[in-house]
Amino acid sequence: MSANLCISIRFLDSTFHGRGDAGMPEWPPSPLRLFQSMIATAVRQDQKMALAALEWLETLPAPIIVAPAGFPGSGHLLSVPNNAMDVVARAWARGNYSDVGDASPATHRTMKLVRPTYLADGDAVHYLWPVEALVGEEGRIHVETLSRLARNVVTFGWGTDLAVGDCRILSEEEAGTLQGERWLPKSPVSSEGLRVPKRGTLRICGGGMKAFSSAWARRDLRRPLP
Repeated sequence: MSANLCISIRFLDSTFHGRGDAGMPEWPPSPLRLFQSMIATAVRQDQKMALAALEWLETLPAPIIVAPAGFPGSGHLLSVPNNAMDVVARAWARGNYSDVGDASPATHRTMKLVRPTYLADGDAVHYLWPVEALVGEEGRIHVETLSRLARNVVTFGWGTDLAVGDCRILSEEEAGTLQGERWLPKSPVSSEGLRVPKRGTLRICGGGMKAFSSAWARRDLRRPLP
């Protein structure tokens, strides 16, 4: 009897701000985005078990996505800082208090387009990977680890996209009751589609995770982290 590994992300507000290729609104959120969010939560878990579970997850075929319909909003512009106050501080240190050019914080701002996707008829996105009903002792441990990672997700998309996660094994019947549109990340007749993790993705995306977790363990947060 077949079963499904199901990782669910439930949004606290029915909006999503994540973008995909070329900065276009992304809906549904790609499996790669989910994988990256799990990496981000892994710094608060047992590193060895988290890495093993994520390596196992990246070997699975692309999941089916069950998501509510999403409708892009018209969008609006915000003036946001460029994180360049060090430039302003250096100008002030030189005695330049003219409040023009580099000495003005207003100089180091840019316009950012905010275009949320509004969710209709639901607030949860589910990712389904077909797995054997009995995944074995090793698989069971991986599922338990992924459950801990998913339950530590707090945002999904931009920092304003607050969310909670969950992970569980569902039967085919249970998976069939999930409400929403069903998506295949990759078309069998086209190379286009949503981004998905594959073998080696963890090594590429998680390069800074070990440095971060090591610094956190030492509480050495005085230097910039990757």
